Formats: sequence, structure tokens, C-alpha cells
Amino acid sequence: MIDVAHSLARLLLDDGNADGALKVARLALDVDRYDERPWRDLLQAHHLRGEDRQVGLLVDQLRELLEVELDEELQPETAELVERLLPRRRRA
Repeated sequence: MIDVAHSLARLLLDDGNADGALKVARLALDVDRYDERPWRDLLQAHHLRGEDRQVGLLVDQLRELLEVELDEELQPETAELVERLLPRRRRA
């Protein structure tokens, strides 16, 4: 399910449909909140909508989820996306 949702979200984002991508990504997170692909889709959709503050809040939520519950850091692909979307943001 996550694979299909991620593929659909990518198609929607490529088409400029941030709202559709947000819906699909949220559904995917309901299935597996630890999979970073839907998180990346959410980040990109909010960025597409010009909601960089929301992007930052989501990054904080994801980092906390990973660190507290899994003792892990962001996957390299997610960290690179965050750097690209929010280049001036540094981890505290």
C-alpha cells in the first residue's frame, strides 16, 4: 500500500496537485507512520503550497518520532530533501 501511495503522491506532485498528494500521504502514514516516503511526500506538498513553516514543523515531528520511538535519525534521502526545501534551517 505504501508503494502505491508514494507513487500516486509523486504523480500528483509532478502535476502540481499538492492537495491530492497531501491526502494520499496522510493515508499512507495511517498505515505506517515510520516509513519516511509519505513524510517526504508531505514535506514536498506543503513546500509546493508555500507552507515552509509547516514543512519545518513536520520535520521536527518526524525527527522526534524517529529518535524517541526508534532511536534513529532521518534517512539520507529525507535529510537531503530537508536541506533542499529549507536550506537555512539547521538542526538544533
